Amino acid sequence: PRPRSHAESRLMSQGITFSLRWDMWGHTLDDLAHAKTRMTQPWATLRALGLYKLNDADWGIDYVTGGSMRMANFQMGFTDEELSAWIESGGFPWLPKFLQGEVNLETEGWPEYYIGTV
Repeated sequence: PRPRSHAESRLMSQGITFSLRWDMWGHTLDDLAHAKTRMTQPWATLRALGLYKLNDADWGIDYVTGGSMRMANFQMGFTDEELSAWIESGGFPWLPKFLQGEVNLETEGWPEYYIGTV
């Protein structure tokens, strides 16, 4: 999720920014130099979820870790309305539906979705 439409100068812990697409999480600058092999599907999704990386690559901060930091601090992108929109848009597009968490939007939120997905 992108920051609201005002200038954003804050950084989350670990020095990461709000501006990454979900499938860019987990990658490093070295991965950008080798994007044709390291940042293609299904590797990008598996890497973003912290599930798999190629042997010659290093781990970056994955989406689950970054998202958990944002949930813990009630930051943008992790409100109940945004979870509903995320699920309605298909969630993780390259992750089969049976691997994605199911939540009751009336009583549950991002933590339950994450636990169900991971």
